Amino acid sequence: MNTQKAWPLRLFLSSQFALVAIIPLLVVGVLSLIFLLPKIEQTHSLDQKALATSISGQVKAYLDNAATDMQVLASFSIQTNFPDESIEELLDLYASNQSYFEAIYLTDEKGKIEHIGLPDYQQYLRPNFLGLDLSYSERYKQARSVGRGVWTETFLSAVSGRLSVAYAQPLLDGVIIGEISVDELPKLVFNLAAEYDVTVMILDKGRQLIAHPNLEYSLQQLNLSDYELVKRTDSGDNVSLPLQFQEDDLFGTAAIIPELNWMVIAAQDRLQIEAEQSAINQILLVAVLIGMLAAGVTGSLLSKEFISGFSHNTKLAQALAEGVYMIDPKASRIRELNWLGESLKVTSQAINKREQEICQLNAELEHRVEERTEDLRQTNTELHHALHNLKITQDELIQSEKLAALGALVAGLSHELNTPIGNSMMASSTLAENSQRVGQLLHDNKLKKSDFDTFIAETESGNQILMRNLERASELIRSFKQVAVDQSSSSQRPFILKQLLDEILITLIPMLKKTRVQVNLTVEESIKMDSFPGALAQIITNLVQNALVHGFPDNQSGTININAARIDGYQVLLTVEDDGLGIPLDKQTSIFDPFFTTKLGQGGSGIGLHIVHNLVNNLLQGTITVSSEPGQGTSMQIRMPCEVTKPEEEENGIYPEDEQAS
Repeated sequence: MNTQKAWPLRLFLSSQFALVAIIPLLVVGVLSLIFLLPKIEQTHSLDQKALATSISGQVKAYLDNAATDMQVLASFSIQTNFPDESIEELLDLYASNQSYFEAIYLTDEKGKIEHIGLPDYQQYLRPNFLGLDLSYSERYKQARSVGRGVWTETFLSAVSGRLSVAYAQPLLDGVIIGEISVDELPKLVFNLAAEYDVTVMILDKGRQLIAHPNLEYSLQQLNLSDYELVKRTDSGDNVSLPLQFQEDDLFGTAAIIPELNWMVIAAQDRLQIEAEQSAINQILLVAVLIGMLAAGVTGSLLSKEFISGFSHNTKLAQALAEGVYMIDPKASRIRELNWLGESLKVTSQAINKREQEICQLNAELEHRVEERTEDLRQTNTELHHALHNLKITQDELIQSEKLAALGALVAGLSHELNTPIGNSMMASSTLAENSQRVGQLLHDNKLKKSDFDTFIAETESGNQILMRNLERASELIRSFKQVAVDQSSSSQRPFILKQLLDEILITLIPMLKKTRVQVNLTVEESIKMDSFPGALAQIITNLVQNALVHGFPDNQSGTININAARIDGYQVLLTVEDDGLGIPLDKQTSIFDPFFTTKLGQGGSGIGLHIVHNLVNNLLQGTITVSSEPGQGTSMQIRMPCEVTKPEEEENGIYPEDEQAS
């Protein structure tokens, strides 16, 4: 049962209507905070940006006029046939008639002042400046290094003592420099501030204040390079930020004057912007309060009709839950409540009909389940018998595989023993004949010293032949015996890996003599193991037989390399690889599956590699992987511990518990 606290319908509807009314207003309020209020700042920012750009244009136009005059004077001064007196009169004329010029200098190629133009009231100072060396001044050096007209930093004019900026234009054999007063800029920003109700500031290249509506600040040469707005604008950002200038809390935007790299800041009092935002917030608050009041009244009126209709339909639902399907809904002025009552009536009729159908279906289903259960029981019994038969068949195939291996071992032993035993028989018969011949000579008293010496020499040679062949037979019997004991036993014992592999290869000699395949063995002498040599012998035998049958069909020639090495202090990597036909990619994932073979009907049982896989993974506690490409040969890699400490149970009778040696 749901233990959540239930609300009265009247309170619930009133609260829901209140939410419905409040949410749109809140959304409008949030959107206003997100979009409208920032829009106010954005509008002011755009206005300030436009004003700053306009002012920068006016300042540039003011200074461009002076730059144009300087370029005209430069074109006159480079005329070689222009008299010096005329040049000086021309410079004086420009300095007197253009109010923005403080002085105009014309230097020679060494940077010394040859001519100077001054306003009428300052021409008496001319002798003081003629011949002065300007080669070390920034104005001269910038113009000469750049090779075109440049604007300099602001400075105090030596002529008028007022804040000025210079425009330097290089000539063929000198530089013409014009000092332009910036006194007009504070007047310009004062008029703009009064017209647009903003604070306008102009900064030079070093971000020193050179113009402010308050002339007192213009004369103080304040440096504003640490202001965040100045830093961001210099870095290329187009932003509007609050700034605190002296005691004024402002919100402003900046613009760069091209070529001069001056900056114009247009800022507005933040209190004025915040007042506009506060008025919008108050309007939104009043709207929220009115909406809440209207929603509460509406919810209270509507809840009465809902309560009446829901109460009656609740009683119908309770009767339906108790199994009373004959119900009569009550009419209401709300269409949806009428629909609810009719739906309850239709539902009661449908439930009554479904109950009858379900009872009938349950009876049929129980009968079907009983039939299916009996079928499954019979199928399960048949599968159990089939699995048992398959297990027996698999055990028989595995046993026949081991018997075939032991049979091949015995056949190989008999074949290999034929040669040394035959040689021994021949040597023994020769010794017997020589003994009879010498005995007869001795009996007839005809034995000579030369006959006796010949007998002694032949006896020694026969004994050597007899000893060599008997030793060969003994070695073969010992190797075959050890391998046979290992293959017929599941016992664990210590052994030297190379010695074991040598013995295994000896048992494979009869099989290898019938092929054109050479087997190479490369094993570290120091590898000692405590494992199951019989299982390892069966693994090597199966892998070599598999390589001969599948890798070198039709008596093809090739090589099988058996390598073993330590890969750490506890594991051995044993590799059996050949240069035969290889294994197709689509069959590599199935070669270890039981009864999988590509030689079905040709002597292949499909269980050899399955035995190898189980012996490696279960008894030797290792892993085996295959790597092969068609036409490139096959490599079987076995990783196994040097010492098996906890051997697992042998699966499916692959390695029988038989401790008797054959």
